[in-house]
Amino acid sequence: MIENYKILNDAKILIVDDIADNIKLLGQNLKKYGVNISIASNGLQAINITNKIKPDLILMDISMPELNGLDATKIILANEETNHIPIIFLTALAAEDDIIKGFEIGGVDYVTKPFNAKILLQRIKTHLQIKFQKDRIAEQNSKLKLADIEKNKFLSIVSHDLKSPFTGIIGLMQIINDEYDTLDDETKKEYIHSINESIKNQFEFLDNLLSWSKIQFGKAQVNKMDLDLNLLIDRIFNLLQLNADSKEISLVKDIKASNIYGDVNMLYSVFHNLITNSLKFTSEKGKITFKSEEKNDKVILSIKDDGIGMNEVIKNSLFKIDEVRSRPGTNEEPGTGLGLILCKEIIEQHKGTIRVESEEGVGSEFIIELPINNQ
Repeated sequence: MIENYKILNDAKILIVDDIADNIKLLGQNLKKYGVNISIASNGLQAINITNKIKPDLILMDISMPELNGLDATKIILANEETNHIPIIFLTALAAEDDIIKGFEIGGVDYVTKPFNAKILLQRIKTHLQIKFQKDRIAEQNSKLKLADIEKNKFLSIVSHDLKSPFTGIIGLMQIINDEYDTLDDETKKEYIHSINESIKNQFEFLDNLLSWSKIQFGKAQVNKMDLDLNLLIDRIFNLLQLNADSKEISLVKDIKASNIYGDVNMLYSVFHNLITNSLKFTSEKGKITFKSEEKNDKVILSIKDDGIGMNEVIKNSLFKIDEVRSRPGTNEEPGTGLGLILCKEIIEQHKGTIRVESEEGVGSEFIIELPINNQ
């Protein structure tokens, strides 16, 4: 029998009645099904308790002193925060006018006194099912609306970031084309270097954008395997050594946990993005340290630099799709702002987390936690 009413377990139900025996009888019938019961003896109490606890369902007596059930229901259902709560009226058998008024103001059902316990339970069950289903739909719609707003903002930012660099590239190309014979070699080299850097940055941006899109549409294949972290980081350090040397930045490994489980290409992209980021925002003769250790059944990975750091506004926007930010590095290296969002998506696909600790003028540390082995 109780199995048929599992939905009542932990449901919050407010009983409103000015007769103690009625409350006792209702409470006895509901408690054995695991209902969390609250009690009010008049309409004013019902309103206050409803605003405070937001019950899943209200059993409302109609005839009560101070404020009757109909007037209390009007006030509850006029409140945006409580107008979704189903209200079942408890009424005398002959009170047809009250029943009609109850439906007119938004009540969902009624039970006559003396009530039949089986009928009451069935009606409570039905309206809880409807209520919880509506709640789920409302939550899903809210998430979809939020996701749609975020994606629209993101696409607006992306379209701007795609177009803007080409304005500079086209401008420089036009100057070279129109004034080639009058430009000295040093100026030509400077213009060509700027064009080259802009195109490289745009390629990185597009590559990250395509990778992010694949993840969003479920087309990214995650092929997890046992990986040697030492080999992976050596590969990235070797690739970025020239960049580090140009700013006399030391690349340091402190790997205490060398085995991780994941997709080699995806994790390579994450570490490459984060270390490249640190290189951009670390001043000359600085240091970047990649650390790993095992702790509480997890592998803790961190990329720490002693660079320019960031304020709270920048830090809080880093992984938000609708607040993609980019800023130049210490040597005016361009950034896209998209790489960190891609990192977050990949780490979450690996059932891990990523966060940042940073202080302006001191440096930043990106911390990743991944499950050990194939958890």
